[in-house]
Amino acid sequence: MKIGRKTKILLLISLSLALMSSGTVALAASEGVLLTVKGPGGTEEFTLAEVKEMPAAEGWGGMKDSVGNISGPFQYKGVSVKSLVEKVGTFDENKAVKLTAKDGYSMTFSYAQIMNGKFLTYDPATGEETDASGLQLILAYEETGEPLAEKHGGPTRAVIIDGKKQVTDGHWWVKWVEKVELVQLKKDWTLNLNGELKVEMDRSSFESGASPSCHGATWEDSEGNTWSGVPLWLLVGYVDDEVKHEKGSFNEKLAKEGYTVEVTATDGYSRTFKSTRVMKNNDMIVANKFNGEVLPEEDWPLRLVGPDLKGYEMVSKIAKINLIFK
Repeated sequence: MKIGRKTKILLLISLSLALMSSGTVALAASEGVLLTVKGPGGTEEFTLAEVKEMPAAEGWGGMKDSVGNISGPFQYKGVSVKSLVEKVGTFDENKAVKLTAKDGYSMTFSYAQIMNGKFLTYDPATGEETDASGLQLILAYEETGEPLAEKHGGPTRAVIIDGKKQVTDGHWWVKWVEKVELVQLKKDWTLNLNGELKVEMDRSSFESGASPSCHGATWEDSEGNTWSGVPLWLLVGYVDDEVKHEKGSFNEKLAKEGYTVEVTATDGYSRTFKSTRVMKNNDMIVANKFNGEVLPEEDWPLRLVGPDLKGYEMVSKIAKINLIFK
């Protein structure tokens, strides 16, 4: 079939418009807003190209998951979170930094973590706790010299680096970061855990453990309210022997032999539970969130809740958890 000159011209115009449109869409996708940075001083938006034009931070980092598996360390390149938040306000000890991923997951970092690199670190060979200095939280866009793949949390992911090959807890490594916010610091608190070990757990450490990607657990009460936090048995396992984090940190043999878990509030009210009842029981939760928010004043900072508890056993204002051995 012969095509007339006029038809040919119309086809060429249509093809050109389609190609131009395709190129424009591709350009928009590659140059669209990647990162929003928000604070008291305003809001700024950056494309990936603009992020890469900022002064780069480079170093080594690896992560340890909740059962002790280690990934890395690998070499990363990115932009420091400190430099980002300083664009939108003054950062001091009364503020914190909240990173939010495209799937809605978020993690909050303290002034000490951002400015002084106060993170728990591990030896990549043994997994044992170790000392490290010069740690820095960055949003990485390169791993071992290549663009950070989406399956690894790219185009930008929270990574903790330094000049040595150290490892940090994986729940800090927020994937697919799209928002950085300078926020007012929540009231701080500590939870005293006393057993074979004695640990003073701060708010930040508890919140990281309560994240969905770590040990987070939830319970919906009869009124439809959602409580979220960490199962009691995992906190007990943190101090029942020398093994804190790794797989098998809860000593089942010791729990079967029998001891008492005492949960005490700031006003002295306490409840005790047999270790065999607490053992691997996900229906006894030490909650730090109520419907996604900080607990109300009458329960703050922590409340023991769950379907395996009677009303009088749901201790509010928890200050300490003691393991009482025979």
